[in-house]
Amino acid sequence: AERDALALGPTAEVIRLARIRLRAAEPFIAEAITLPAALFSGLAKRDAIPNTLYDLFQKTYGILVVRADERITAVAAGKREARALSIAEGTALLRIDRIAFGLDDRPVEWRVSHCHLEGAHYLARLR
Repeated sequence: AERDALALGPTAEVIRLARIRLRAAEPFIAEAITLPAALFSGLAKRDAIPNTLYDLFQKTYGILVVRADERITAVAAGKREARALSIAEGTALLRIDRIAFGLDDRPVEWRVSHCHLEGAHYLARLR
């Protein structure tokens, strides 16, 4: 599924990042990010990954994200999401499935975010 989402061949390697985004010091987004390993040499060995990945992509790897396609659905939290977000299983979440594209229109990132939006909202501003 990862290789298909990123239009990679059957033997291409990927880098997987998992992170929890906080709001008011509480977890509210659990992200699973997959990147083509060939484009991001050494990323998996970094001590720290910054909050602004697209800035890192551009400044360190010369990859400019110019657009993203998102599919948004409502889902119930499974065990993994409930544990990551400190919520009960079955809690309503927003699932955002994003493919980000570089200047050459090649997919450079597949990101799946599970958002617990109680008391919040989702705003997308992609430029």
